[in-house]
Amino acid sequence: MGYIIYNNKLDSTVTTVATVSSGSITDDTSTDKLTTRALADKYEYSKTGLGSLTLTMTLGATITKNSLSIMGRNNTGLTLQSITLYNGASNQGLTTPDPITKSRFVDGVYISDEHYIFGSYYTFNKIVILYSDVDGSDGFFQKILCGTAYDINFSPNGLNYAPADTSKKDYSNGRQAYVNSGITYNNLKAISTPMKHQQAWNSGGVSVNDINLNSRTDQPLILIPSDSSNISVYGTQKNLATLTPVAKKDGSDWYWKATFNIEEEL
Repeated sequence: MGYIIYNNKLDSTVTTVATVSSGSITDDTSTDKLTTRALADKYEYSKTGLGSLTLTMTLGATITKNSLSIMGRNNTGLTLQSITLYNGASNQGLTTPDPITKSRFVDGVYISDEHYIFGSYYTFNKIVILYSDVDGSDGFFQKILCGTAYDINFSPNGLNYAPADTSKKDYSNGRQAYVNSGITYNNLKAISTPMKHQQAWNSGGVSVNDINLNSRTDQPLILIPSDSSNISVYGTQKNLATLTPVAKKDGSDWYWKATFNIEEEL
């Protein structure tokens, strides 16, 4: 199974606090950086003798979503214990879901991107993420995103990666390509396997058409071609996804292939 996670809603209205059960933690950079778009703009911390680390994110408004993506946690000494969603004081779900895991090369460091896909939609205005600390070393988180996960299948021969050098582009701090020789990012062309008409065009539901309406070419999304391989891309659409009819079913229902062109953000 593949996924696209879109319509991410965590933004500057979120208040984020990092706390520990014992020992101490120092915010080397602001926890607000967890909700900016730039992966290069990360929350860094120093810690001593922790028993656990808790990230508490209070949202400015109540939202309904089905996925939470924890991007770029570099400290393998942290072990996820739980993710709890609250709507006011009401617990909307305590879970330690199996992650869709991916390692990727960024600025000379291997990091792990963890995408937690909830099985159903939750309505909440606070997220509490609890980690146990097992080695005491310092670390960072790059991003936490919350959006809608859309199930969509891709075949390996439908993926075309075109690496690019960031020295050829400068999006400043709004979008995430930086001028830095030797760092590359990907332009990905991804073609889905055939899907039903409703999956392609279901306006107001969850479909390729809704991804276009919500993410457009300026909002971040995550493409995970397969949950069984270490491949994913975080970025924006270079242009809107296109839909191509490939067959008819029962004389009335079209099948469609979707083509996404995604530019990776760093």
